[in-house]
Order: sequence, then structure tokens, then C-alpha cells
Amino acid sequence: MGHKFFLGSVLPPLKVGIEPPLLFEDLLILFRENLKPSEMKKVRAIRLLLDLKNVEALVKKAPIDPRGNLTEKELDEALVNQETLPPYLFELLDNYETAAEQLAHFEKVYVIFFKEMEESHQGFLRWYFSFERDWRIILAGYRAKKLGGDLLKALQYENPSHPLVAQVIAQKDAPFFEFPFEYADLGEKIEEVRGDPMEQYLAMAKYRFKKVEEKVQDHPFAIDLSLGYMVMLMIVEDAYALDEKKGQENLNEVVKGNL
Repeated sequence: MGHKFFLGSVLPPLKVGIEPPLLFEDLLILFRENLKPSEMKKVRAIRLLLDLKNVEALVKKAPIDPRGNLTEKELDEALVNQETLPPYLFELLDNYETAAEQLAHFEKVYVIFFKEMEESHQGFLRWYFSFERDWRIILAGYRAKKLGGDLLKALQYENPSHPLVAQVIAQKDAPFFEFPFEYADLGEKIEEVRGDPMEQYLAMAKYRFKKVEEKVQDHPFAIDLSLGYMVMLMIVEDAYALDEKKGQENLNEVVKGNL
């Protein structure tokens, strides 16, 4: 318990909109020095999402996020040798030859990722992957209705029998999008800053931050606190790096489920 108490004692408070008091790389050093191998495996599980996003970035010929498990060189090697990363990623890349086709169907990778991670973990990780999947489904529906897009196409890789997916799809012919009851507060926050992509992005960041914080705040000595802190730090880092020029781009990434 000593190492967990140590981490809970030294991790500085975080707040969306304020410069992060700790670098992500420094947090990883603390983790490596104080967490057990089984706990570091949970850290890698969260960072796997960044690895998948980084593969998508490579397909786009865009910069990668350095917070993933793998460096750009390691990603290249993993893709060439088809190892380290999940099989469903390689399957998608093999099924579509062009970058445009791969990007058009890359959402399928995230859908499978969240499903498998939710099914294979317990405790905080299971809650976290479920939460991340749910708000992405909701925002995909919201964006489709707002922009007059095809809601069914936006959720084409989701299981239509999943309660939340079914609830969102049921609104395909509705005049406007109504957020599910348990996410009504998110809907209010998004609508309050409607028309301002940057403020919508920040509202989403604050919402995610608060939900994770509430989930782990009563477990100061558990690995859950360390995992939750890492997630919150990434949210804070992303929000702090936001500027008005990138506002629209970042909001689009959020509602497409790629953040």
C-alpha cells in the first residue's frame, strides 16, 4: 500500500484550462518507479487507444501523439511485422488498400477496441472504456443530426441492439437530437455554447474530467486513482494546448470519436 499512498500524496491537483503542473512523461516515471507490473499493464491498456489514434495519424501523414505506448519507429515496425498492436487493426489495414479507404473505415477499429476493452477489464478500466464509448456514440448522433448527416452511417459499426445505440438510432427521423436522460447535463453544456467550437470542446473536456474525477475521488489508495489521474492529465493537456485556430478541428475530432 505504501507506493499507492506515495502517489496519492504527491500528485498535484489538476484543472481544465490551467497549465498542467506535471508533464505526462514525468507521471510515467512516477508510475514506473511505484506501480507493480500488473498495474503498469493497466496503464498500457489506456495508452493503447493513443497507439490506435497514432496509426490513424500515420495513415493521414499527420504528427503522432507522443503519449502512446509506442514511438513512431516502433509503430512502423509493428505495422510492418503485424505484431504488438491488435489483430483487428491489421485486418482493417489489409482489407483496404488506399489511405482514403482505410480512413473512411477506421472508426471500426475504435468500436472493436472499446468493446473488447470493456469486456476484458473490471473496476475503473471497465467503467472508463464504457464511458468513453458511450459519449462518443452520443456525440456522433448529435453531430449527424446537427449537420444533417446520415445518423445510421455515423453508427454503422456499432451494435444496433446495444441500448444506447438503439436509443440514438431511434432519433434518426426526429426534428432535433435529444440527449439520453443520463447525459442530459452534457447536452445542456454543449447547447449553452452552441456555435462556438472551441467552447464546445472545452465543455466536453470539463465534462469528461469531472466524471473521471468523481469516479476515483473516493479511492485515494487504489490503482484507480493513478489511472484516473493519468486520464485527467491527458484531458487537461489537450485542453491547455487548444487555441482558437484549432477549435473547429478539435471539436470535429471529438464528435467523430477520435479523441
